[in-house]
Amino acid sequence: MGSAAASGKRENARDHGFSRLRDFWRTLTYSALMAGQGALPLGWHISDPDISERHVEGTLVLNRIGYFALAFLAVAISLVSMRFLTFDPGVLAEELRANLLGNPLLFFLHTTVSPFALLLGVFQFLPATRRTAWHRWSGRLYVLLCLLGAASGLGIAFTTTMGPLVGSGFAILAVLWFAATYNAYRFARNRDFARHRRWMIRSYALTAAAITLRLILPISGLAGLSFAQGYLIAAWGCWTINIVIAELIIRARPNPGALPDRVASARKDTLAA
Repeated sequence: MGSAAASGKRENARDHGFSRLRDFWRTLTYSALMAGQGALPLGWHISDPDISERHVEGTLVLNRIGYFALAFLAVAISLVSMRFLTFDPGVLAEELRANLLGNPLLFFLHTTVSPFALLLGVFQFLPATRRTAWHRWSGRLYVLLCLLGAASGLGIAFTTTMGPLVGSGFAILAVLWFAATYNAYRFARNRDFARHRRWMIRSYALTAAAITLRLILPISGLAGLSFAQGYLIAAWGCWTINIVIAELIIRARPNPGALPDRVASARKDTLAA
């Protein structure tokens, strides 16, 4: 009897494990298809409350992990970038000093305000700050910093000594950064908060080009590319990668009204932006 009972427990445990694995696989597939708006396998339904709820609960966890990773990088790179507050050309890579020396006002304006925009913006996505005076006033300061950073960035993009392709990449980034931030502010002023959040995601994705740039450069060096080659890739990749990610995040956000009540409530309370 004891042997039979033990065997039954093992079978139940195995079946439970297979069931959990199957549910995990289906949830991952559902998540991917939701992001891509693809068709679900035969017999699956987007309105399936079990899969839908597990997907959203898993997304909440992933959102938190992603947010804290982003916040860590934003704080770290902001603090490192504040070395420009010394106004010492020696803190800049030798290949970029000519642009700094030729346009010190615009260059130092860009490199001193942008780290504060990166640092301040990441905390705008915290749910606890919403509907508070802090969110509104820090949001206004973020907008001002971004507009100054974008305008000065556009100016030094045209005078870079790294070539016209690099300059074009950074010029487009500056224009998009300015436009996205202005739209986020405009929709907030009009109390169209759904559009405000979408444009804020785009704005901060472009602000965070500072993070992606500093990830691309060392990776390019490890790949054996020269600084000039890596910088050219970074000039375009730092914002194109981010804006694609931002659009995927915007598209993947489900309509809270279509979710189970408990999950919809959690989504409204905890999802950033």
